[in-house]
Amino acid sequence: MAAATALTYSNLVVGTAAAVGCTAIAPGSETTRRTITPSEAAAVFTPQQAAALDLGLTASIKLQLLFDREVSGRRINVDTRDRMVVLRGRVHTEAERESTTTIARETQGVAWVVDYLTIRASNDI
Repeated sequence: MAAATALTYSNLVVGTAAAVGCTAIAPGSETTRRTITPSEAAAVFTPQQAAALDLGLTASIKLQLLFDREVSGRRINVDTRDRMVVLRGRVHTEAERESTTTIARETQGVAWVVDYLTIRASNDI
């Protein structure tokens, strides 16, 4: 019987391409940590699984934003492709921007967060 290996990806917020943190755990062995590239991470999933994962990540982040009291979730667009989340929209404050990116970054399965959020001027309607 072959030993199963579990993979867990860490969350990163980066402005450029970077390696994805990965922990590989085999039953009966010590935990080992190594860094894999984004292309290696993409090879773990079939295209259909990757698309379903992206859809699930988008839905999870959007729901968290909608129910967060500090964030105007309806004004924020969330797009996900290959576990990279892109946030677009307008927020009221820098604190709201930070909360939004933190929610996305800390969502399990997210590899990158790209922040295109703008802070709305107080005189904007």
